[in-house]
Amino acid sequence: MPLFHEFKTESDQHIAIWQVEESLDFFETATQYHSAISNAQKRKEHVAGRFVLHYLHPSFPIHEIRPNAFGKPYLADHPLQFSISHSGNYVAACLHHAHEQGIDLQCWTPKVEKIKGKFLSLSEMELCKAHPQGLLLAWTAKEAAFKYLNKQGVDFIQDLPISTFSVINENIYIIINHNTNNDSIQIFIKSLIFNDFAFSYVDHKAI
Repeated sequence: MPLFHEFKTESDQHIAIWQVEESLDFFETATQYHSAISNAQKRKEHVAGRFVLHYLHPSFPIHEIRPNAFGKPYLADHPLQFSISHSGNYVAACLHHAHEQGIDLQCWTPKVEKIKGKFLSLSEMELCKAHPQGLLLAWTAKEAAFKYLNKQGVDFIQDLPISTFSVINENIYIIINHNTNNDSIQIFIKSLIFNDFAFSYVDHKAI
């Protein structure tokens, strides 16, 4: 069973990253969950995400997950909050008993360099130079913040500007100011970099 990484945060977020090497049948058997998605790869990713939630919380009601008005999966009548992300051969899930969650995992791809102008301003690109994989980390940080906010019509450059990008003793901290019509709220992100991918999550301890 290729559990890649698992940890709990100081605010009791439980996070697991799984390296997907098993078959779809393995995940379906383990969860007793079947997806109607027609694309084989997307179906496997979908079920694997439910499997990681089940791994984190064996009694997690995965069959009760529904998309909300914005398409984000949620539990209608349950206090558990969660977030799922997958890229390449990895899938991650985060679970908390009360607070909204937002995580993102992205495998490295040359596409990041090509599309950086769609999610980063010029000043943000300069901030990203604090880390060799800064562009990828910024992408995951903004995606995590977007999932956490749980709203539509968010412009990644105008509404989610990065104010701080810090690397301290190999720890990566990113602060995003979410600009609204009335004020601005800070979203604190912690990020991890691995050989194949970057991973970011909203840090509730700092909010």
